[in-house]
Amino acid sequence: MALKNLLVHLDPAEGSQRRLHAATAMASRHGAHLTGLFVKDQSFAQLNRAKAAELGLSPAREMAAIDRMVDEVIEAGAETTRAQFEKAVHAAGVHAEWRCERGRADEIVPRHARYADLCIIGQWKPEMEELPYLPRLVEQVLFLSGRPTLIVPSVAGPTELGRHVLAGWNASRGAARAINDAMPLLAAADHVTVLVIDPEQGDHAHGEEPGTDIARHLALHGVKVTTTSVTSQSSGIGQTILDHAAKIGADMVVTGCYGHSRWREFILGGTTRVLLRQSAIPVMMSY
Repeated sequence: MALKNLLVHLDPAEGSQRRLHAATAMASRHGAHLTGLFVKDQSFAQLNRAKAAELGLSPAREMAAIDRMVDEVIEAGAETTRAQFEKAVHAAGVHAEWRCERGRADEIVPRHARYADLCIIGQWKPEMEELPYLPRLVEQVLFLSGRPTLIVPSVAGPTELGRHVLAGWNASRGAARAINDAMPLLAAADHVTVLVIDPEQGDHAHGEEPGTDIARHLALHGVKVTTTSVTSQSSGIGQTILDHAAKIGADMVVTGCYGHSRWREFILGGTTRVLLRQSAIPVMMSY
């Protein structure tokens, strides 16, 4: 599969610019179409006022005035973000389009992501707790879109993306899905390091030489690949992956997403949560 249709979720936050930079660079490198998506979310204050109105606790006139003011701020943020998007794609020479919808990001972004080859979103951050559903945005996109997702940190990271990729491999369904979803990125990389953690030689899933089979698969696709096996640290597998990525100078991590569903809620595993919340470099995941 080629990367020909990318989606990036943007907002007025500072980290959005890093997402936009990553998205335009990737679209330019792969000759892909790029869609910028802005969601006009209600603020936490607006949600509280709506509840107060239902209970008759606040004057309707007062709430309406405040809501208009908040809406003006949201509209201004959307216009500013659109201008930044249009400037970036023009400078990169990328074919692009802009979409803007009002509603909840955790519902709207996964829906749009289903029609893209890759969805690019921001990393979880404490400010997202302002809205009760925003902390779930990343996992909702991962679990509900059916598409690979690139999570870009808010902090400054590598200036180039996808030159040296660390691919986590544990011979699972999730890892196989992630590596094959990422094949266009891996084939375009200068080097790919396959990291196997705590392998057991002779293990049925890994084969006689852990990592060798997936390395051969990648090599047949023209990927420049090496394999490394390490023992996990006491801090856990997620931190072991991040530490090794830093050690070798990787600018991206590719790995499967681990979790399970409980009714309509999605629960992330500990390794995945560490990668999503603590990585200083972009992480591409598939579920």
